[in-house]
Amino acid sequence: MNQLTNVEQAQKLHEKIMESRNIVEQSLAEFAKNLKQMRDGKLYKTLGYDNFGNYTEQAVKLKRRQAYKYINVIEKLDENFVHSNAQIGITKLELLSELNKNDRNKFTKEKHNVNGKQKTVDEMTTRELDKAIKEHQELEDKIKDQEQKIKDIKENILLNQDVKDDMSVEFEEVLETGCLGGTILEYNVYFCKGKTKTKITGKIYDEEDLLFLASYFSEIDVVKQNDIISRVINKSKILIKEEKEFVIAECLKFTDIALAREEEIRREREEKTSQKWSEAFSQLLSPQSQIDDAHKIIYKKFYKTLALKFHPDQGGSNEEMIVLNQLKEQWGI
Repeated sequence: MNQLTNVEQAQKLHEKIMESRNIVEQSLAEFAKNLKQMRDGKLYKTLGYDNFGNYTEQAVKLKRRQAYKYINVIEKLDENFVHSNAQIGITKLELLSELNKNDRNKFTKEKHNVNGKQKTVDEMTTRELDKAIKEHQELEDKIKDQEQKIKDIKENILLNQDVKDDMSVEFEEVLETGCLGGTILEYNVYFCKGKTKTKITGKIYDEEDLLFLASYFSEIDVVKQNDIISRVINKSKILIKEEKEFVIAECLKFTDIALAREEEIRREREEKTSQKWSEAFSQLLSPQSQIDDAHKIIYKKFYKTLALKFHPDQGGSNEEMIVLNQLKEQWGI
């Protein structure tokens, strides 16, 4: 009976929390809009305050810098965006306001690499978010520079139309097995001119570079990989200036195709890994007669670890321990 009461109490409390959250999300934007109206209309003077800063600190009990932070957010961000992301707090919203609208919406929905872990904006600390935004902006600036380079190269090639019509670049996909057993996506790159086809991966560079075009496209850092490609191709003693520019431009254009293939291979790899784990878990739940002594030793370690976590004395519940003990009996340990 007590357990049922606790469940009902928890459900009601949860409903109140969600109601409060909705109120917070709605009130943040409204609070910011009202502060902006008070400042812009200088209405604080009718209340006896000489300036907006004195009003916010003395009447609202809010530091003037914090008040301007709210105003800055409501001026720069769409009100719907503020409503839907109010739970992350005003400081994070102000950081996100530095991004343009398209980047901001995409950035907020995606997970980002933070010290080797994938985190959402909601999961990041303010410092982590600030760093991630700066890195994103730097990458965007580099990509714009690369796009301008491609444009310049294309324009230069158009000035040499006869050369362009006689040239092409081919990419040969190669799947290699990495040192850890995973699949690595690489490409052999061929420069074609007239009836001549030359493989340029690993053959036209100085030995001290030790760099190959093969496998660069499988790196997610698009800007870095293309910087390296441009540098090593420019060292070629085989290609003339127009040919080098043409190959570099084709490599840059091919990046999106290569990354799409990399993503496809990554999904296939994850599906295979998921299937292996599923099969392993099915074996874990297999009847006692199918479990050999060697695996029973491992299962005993599993049981002890899980028991420490789910025992009622450790914060678990009787129901969880019942299920765990059923597994113990099934495993025969």
